[in-house]
Amino acid sequence: MNEDTTGRDGGKKIGVLGDEALEHLRIQEALKESEAKFRVLGDATPTAVMLYQDNRFIYMNKSAERISGYSAAELYNINYWGIVHPDYRALVEERGLKRQNSEETISRYEFKIIAKDGTEKWVDLAGASTMIGGRPAGIISLVDITDRKRMEEDLRKSEAKYRLLTETLADVIFTTDENLRITYVNPAV
Repeated sequence: MNEDTTGRDGGKKIGVLGDEALEHLRIQEALKESEAKFRVLGDATPTAVMLYQDNRFIYMNKSAERISGYSAAELYNINYWGIVHPDYRALVEERGLKRQNSEETISRYEFKIIAKDGTEKWVDLAGASTMIGGRPAGIISLVDITDRKRMEEDLRKSEAKYRLLTETLADVIFTTDENLRITYVNPAV
């Protein structure tokens, strides 16, 4: 007695292929969802987020355009160090190359850029290495700290004026802590 099992075996193969196709669809949907979340996060943050590979930007969010003043199309056509102030360009290029090649380098530092309108801006960079398309790349975030740097400079100048004033007055000037211990006395003493 010969039974024809072709139908059943064929059905099992179709069932396995169907399961694999469903799993593939689930993975594609999860990937689309993950990419959508990344885009929303990238576009919502005030921090510039940029990816670069082979010395060129390959991704940037809207904040990168806002901080630099350049459009994404313009930024895609320059090296990642192209907007860096000349005083910092060699440093940024060296560290960026190391990051891009997955070599050890400083991951956070401050430097100046020159925006499209010629304005010098201070930025705080945080960077890391990643893999894109099976090749190393760099990912950086930039925060515009120009206002903070300006306030620090204003404070430094104010402190210098205060020190000059207190050290040249003939009157005795002193400060104390909360326990009334003297913490500063000017030279007039």
